[in-house]
Amino acid sequence: MTQPLISIIIPSKNGLHHLKDCLPSVKTAMQNSPVLCELVICSDHSTDGTLEFLKENYPDFKAIENPKDAFGACHARNNAVKASSGKYILFLDNDVCLEPDFFIKTVPLLKEDMFCYTCCGHSYSKPEKQLDGLKLLSFSRGTLRFTGNIYNEDLPQKNLIECYGVQGAYFYCTREKFDLLGGISDLYSPYMLEESDFVYRGMKRGWPVYYIRNVKPLHKWGGTIASKTNPLTKFVSIKNRIILNMVNLTDNSLLLQSLILYALRHPIAFFEAVKYLKPILKLRRSEKPHIKVTDKELLKASKETKKRFKSK
Repeated sequence: MTQPLISIIIPSKNGLHHLKDCLPSVKTAMQNSPVLCELVICSDHSTDGTLEFLKENYPDFKAIENPKDAFGACHARNNAVKASSGKYILFLDNDVCLEPDFFIKTVPLLKEDMFCYTCCGHSYSKPEKQLDGLKLLSFSRGTLRFTGNIYNEDLPQKNLIECYGVQGAYFYCTREKFDLLGGISDLYSPYMLEESDFVYRGMKRGWPVYYIRNVKPLHKWGGTIASKTNPLTKFVSIKNRIILNMVNLTDNSLLLQSLILYALRHPIAFFEAVKYLKPILKLRRSEKPHIKVTDKELLKASKETKKRFKSK
């Protein structure tokens, strides 16, 4: 059997309604692809009939389930990657639709030594509205932030432009570098900021991230996880942001700012994060020998990118 070049990875928890809407477009894009693709969907203990639906309607797709002791998108992504074999991995959320020519446009861009590519995402309900652009990195209010965007109207007409983060709903990476980073860290279980940690650790190893300008997957945005106004979601977001900073900030002044601010403003989330101190320190130690770029060097480069394109 021919081995696929690209493995598409979709985690899903009770997202059958999204899969019904979006999988037809993914299948069409795969059929139009100039290279062989496989799709692996990992159900996170769904109770909405996801696995049964997939086996009946998409028998060519690989449908698996998280083990009984594994919960959340972090584990689902890692388990789906283990069940796949492609040289390149495309992570998608279950509420993302692809253009028919998505792979026709992106396959020629894939390179042996690449790390991650992120995409120009648009709104599912308003396809003309751009949601995600070239991602910027900043440090404000005691934390690393990956939420800044430069949109296509302010960018040159070229495809691969270096950026400083990804949108977790649609990004490529190589299996080689995924494995070198140890996959998605389960410190961020069940979800939230796991892709930011993954990409930031890679950038500190000196691996650049690039933005693909000319594709626009359609994202329902917010359909995959609970509403950001949900108190539990907000708590998980704060707790995981503390973990992100504790794992990744090696600049002492930035780390101290982060620890003091979050301990004072969010003491409950802070002490919840501290419960994971042992695995946090283990991950910090494992990354330390590989660091080639400092926090402040990445922040400076992102700031210069923003100035270069925004000043036009």
